[in-house]
Amino acid sequence: MSNLKIIARFGHELEAEYYPALLAEHGISSHISNARIAESLSANIVGGVQLQCSENDYKEAKRLVDEVSQEKRLRRKQMNAGKGCSPGTA
Repeated sequence: MSNLKIIARFGHELEAEYYPALLAEHGISSHISNARIAESLSANIVGGVQLQCSENDYKEAKRLVDEVSQEKRLRRKQMNAGKGCSPGTA
């Protein structure tokens, strides 16, 4: 892959691992970089674990990753809103 663009950055490799499979399902080849470096150093120092794809696939890849990330945030928000809301408590 030449002319790679960063689609997203993550604090840990585990957070990024889902996305290459998602993108591959849509015919987009991607690459995770800095994973080993980020594990041994502070992820912020090296710019985090990076999900990259070719410049040609960037717009569609970014759209897909952003869509899934937004769905994850919404689910997390809904789960957190449901915590501590037991019936009969004020």
